[in-house]
Amino acid sequence: MAQSGTWRDHLNYDKALSIDLLGDEVYVASDNGIFIYHRLNNDITRLSKVNGLSDIGITAIRADFEGNLVIVGYENGNLDIIENKTIKNFPAIKNSSVIGDKSIRHIHFYQSQAFLSTGVGIISFNTERIEVSDTYEILPMSSPTINEVTVLNDSIFAATDQGLFKASLADDLTVFGNWIQDLSIPAPFENVNNVSAVAGLLYINFREGNEQGTFLRRPNEWELINSGGDILELTESPSGLVLNTSYFLDAKNPDGSSRLLLSNYGNTVPMRAVKVIADELGNLWIADNFSGLIKYNEENAFEIIRLPGPGTNNAFKLEISDGR
Repeated sequence: MAQSGTWRDHLNYDKALSIDLLGDEVYVASDNGIFIYHRLNNDITRLSKVNGLSDIGITAIRADFEGNLVIVGYENGNLDIIENKTIKNFPAIKNSSVIGDKSIRHIHFYQSQAFLSTGVGIISFNTERIEVSDTYEILPMSSPTINEVTVLNDSIFAATDQGLFKASLADDLTVFGNWIQDLSIPAPFENVNNVSAVAGLLYINFREGNEQGTFLRRPNEWELINSGGDILELTESPSGLVLNTSYFLDAKNPDGSSRLLLSNYGNTVPMRAVKVIADELGNLWIADNFSGLIKYNEENAFEIIRLPGPGTNNAFKLEISDGR
């Protein structure tokens, strides 16, 4: 049978879930696909299962500046690696016999490793050889759920549903005895949702429990810098940390003080920010759950970058009329 034309997706990209930067490209993830905004010429590239992605149900996306690649993680443990305009699939985690929640919750790059946070431990993924190096279970009986991981100086920190754990990168991380629970944090045995390190400072965030809020580690104490359980993300960015809820953003200076607070887009469109990253010039790139991608500069200029498409992916009927 002769084939005419190629398939093209018509998906809803307004419900953005995550965002990251790689060079002059902004990667924006939604449930079923990714679009790439090219900052130099304003072009947009779409990626979905139609043209290269291996799966649906994206849960994490992260760019590695040094390795010049992007890792896409899925709720079933699947991975796609985007490098030099090609996409490589790595299904080994998804297909492994390990029982448990293999959803890729968070990705943190350190040298040639990507630390993947999952419900079955920390998975160390070698980005040069495209293979799993190790899995770290940080308690003797079973690993707690790993929410996020970061590296500061010579130590790795893991935010888990049972507290904050740390280990020296010089030690064998596969030995659970080398992991130490940090009892200095507020509510040391409660769920730590987020952990980030920027400019030599360590931040943690509790979204529920007795000590709701975001804390910054000082030499002799943990300082509360945002109270309440509204903060959804702590995003490590080229020009500093960004905290966000769905309805306000807080971009930090290197010393932890606030550089910019935003609570609207300057129009009637409600703010539903899911994740925010600040580029090297201080511009904010916002993944919004209603409006897709929004760019903000400090001259109070907003730009909503939307792709044409349906209002939802839940299509159930199709009609043709007058060639439309």
